[in-house]
Amino acid sequence: MAALIRRSSSSGQRVGRFIYNAPLALTTLSRFAMPRQKTHSGAAKRFRRTSSGFKHRGCNRNHNLNKRSTRQKRQGRVLKPLAHGDEVLVRRLLPGKAR
Repeated sequence: MAALIRRSSSSGQRVGRFIYNAPLALTTLSRFAMPRQKTHSGAAKRFRRTSSGFKHRGCNRNHNLNKRSTRQKRQGRVLKPLAHGDEVLVRRLLPGKAR
């Protein structure tokens, strides 16, 4: 790609993804800029960060609750800790919340 960019003092003309006749500062900034680490929006809705790790909502809490006992429904309200193997994956999906 470096061979396709000719540097000069005039402003650059973009053709596709290459910049022709671009100033030196414009080409060096675009080469060394790091990509943004984006948060996975689906994971952000499902997991919460705590001081000791991550927590998640348990299963079987959406519908058909009238056939479950009161004890099952009460115990299902509590957020459950995430398993260690899953925590490694969630840390990658939520880079801003991982410590």
